Amino acid sequence: MDRSTPSRPVARQVEDPPLLARLRLERLDDDRYLGAPGPDPSHLFGGQLLAQGLLAAARSGDQAQRAQSLSAVFLVAGLGDRPVEYRVERLRDGSSFASCRVLGLQEGEPIVTLTASFHRPEGSPLHQVPRPAWLDAPDGLAAGRYDSPEVDCRDVPPTSSTDALDLGHWFRARGELPDDPAVLDAAMAWASDKGPTRAARQPHVDHPGFARVRTTSLDHHLWFHRPTRVDRWHATALRSSVTADARGLVHGTIHDADGNHVASLTQEVLVRLPSG
Repeated sequence: MDRSTPSRPVARQVEDPPLLARLRLERLDDDRYLGAPGPDPSHLFGGQLLAQGLLAAARSGDQAQRAQSLSAVFLVAGLGDRPVEYRVERLRDGSSFASCRVLGLQEGEPIVTLTASFHRPEGSPLHQVPRPAWLDAPDGLAAGRYDSPEVDCRDVPPTSSTDALDLGHWFRARGELPDDPAVLDAAMAWASDKGPTRAARQPHVDHPGFARVRTTSLDHHLWFHRPTRVDRWHATALRSSVTADARGLVHGTIHDADGNHVASLTQEVLVRLPSG
């Protein structure tokens, strides 16, 4: 008779979603965190700074409060292969609302400053405008310009000349994110930075020097209206309202697959076109 111990099935190791790795923070001490570097050594994605900065702010505050808004100014371009230190300064800790300021530094030099506000959830009447009709479902759409290992992104082509300045895309984080409100809000901050620079370029596609246009994010503002899961499909609608003095202003709304308006954003973009 075989008296050997029956073998047990080997537990399958589940890998973290790629976006979660980009959001990872190391706590240095109270109100100081170190953010993981990005995947591209030549470029640091602004959405990563937004997401890590917001997550640092949330970790330093009341965990019962959810992100209400953030306002960030990108000071200089960061290096993609270097970590970022986030220093959180608490400005107000109220029972309903809280605010703080976050400074992101790389090798001791400031590269981003961010103000974040938080709100303890409470009930209220609901109102919203409908999701734009031209934002069709993501089924059948090809991978978009901002598709990445972290986020599945699919562009919505304009359907008519009246939609030519309206840009839209569907997105969802790859893999399942944890049930952590701070992480889910940070993931929304990450995804909200996908597309505004393209929208700022769109009105100038007929410019003779368009192939050499230079665009970069100058600042970013985001408002959270409803809790949502960014690992489910969401649609972003973007429109550039003005370009002047080499700067363009983009407005955007973000909706879940059921049409609920979950977030809004604005971004000012540097738009430099060759003269002549």
